[in-house]
Amino acid sequence: RHRYYNPDIGRYLTPDPVRLAGGINAYQYVPNPTGWVDPLGLSSCPGADGCKPQSTIESPTKQIKVDERSPSAPTSHRKRSYLYRGDLREPDEIFEDGFESRGSSTDLFLHSLNNASPPSNFVPTSTSRKQALVFASGYGFEEGFLYTLKRIPGRDVNKELGARSKHKNEMEIAIPERIDTKDILGASPVNEDGTFKGYTILNPNREYP
Repeated sequence: RHRYYNPDIGRYLTPDPVRLAGGINAYQYVPNPTGWVDPLGLSSCPGADGCKPQSTIESPTKQIKVDERSPSAPTSHRKRSYLYRGDLREPDEIFEDGFESRGSSTDLFLHSLNNASPPSNFVPTSTSRKQALVFASGYGFEEGFLYTLKRIPGRDVNKELGARSKHKNEMEIAIPERIDTKDILGASPVNEDGTFKGYTILNPNREYP
């Protein structure tokens, strides 16, 4: 498309039909590159495309970054572990006083054989609820209670005694001296055959984890 040009002012009289694609000055005449000079020699213009303006804007597609690592599988909350103790005594008594050891003997081997002779300084508990139910039912002859306890520090009988442990199936954790009432979470009534009656009595004195 033809445009009118005014040589006196060196400008077109009509705007560039391509609008801003030709530059921000729509009336400017095409510059003459033969008149471009660098008298101070400050501009560098290497060969090839060195004189062409270089865009400093990185392509949007190159800015996209992808995390190529494999996603980790979701994990559940850490499962809490408990100790258990089967006992024939009523919860009212246990929730009030806790569990007391029988005596002062600290011999773990003798305790594992018979905690009554000599009177042991340890209170027997188990990591196995199934095994604790055996004691809760008086070996299948009485009704009793399964007490659930917090995982308080104690001595792992099987681990410490090794081959000398005579009752490995009991999975006993021997608690020194006593078990405080705040560490007893609750009691579940148990029938003679070791089955649950169907409810649990919470300890009002328990300390929340």
